[in-house]
Formats: sequence, structure tokens, C-alpha cells
Amino acid sequence: MTFFTNSKKYAKKIKKAEKCVVYENTVRELFSCEQFKKGAEAKGHQVNMVQSLRRLYEKWRYLCIKR
Repeated sequence: MTFFTNSKKYAKKIKKAEKCVVYENTVRELFSCEQFKKGAEAKGHQVNMVQSLRRLYEKWRYLCIKR
């Protein structure tokens, strides 16, 4: 999540999300409103970025199954 500009407010919402809809809307807003920080796409950061996206997906899956 630290790969985005202004990601702190979204990180809080994502961590506190208990419903799939809230989670999906927050992640959608993060990707549509914020930009990647310069250098985030550099080779060394790609592994961390993939791991962060995987954690986002896993939480989304958990919340949606829990419905």
C-alpha cells in the first residue's frame, strides 16, 4: 500500500472493512484516485507490490466468502 500517494487513509479503511462492499469500494477508490509513487514500479519493489496486492485479494476473498 505504500506504493500509492496518500495511501494512509485507504489503509485504515481497508483494515477496518468488515463487509465485502465496503472493501471493494475502498480498493476501487484507491486505484482510481491515487497514483503510484515514483520508483514504485522499479524491480526491487515489484515483489513487495505483488505481495501487497495478494494480501488485498486474500482479504477481499475472505470478506466475500463470509457474507
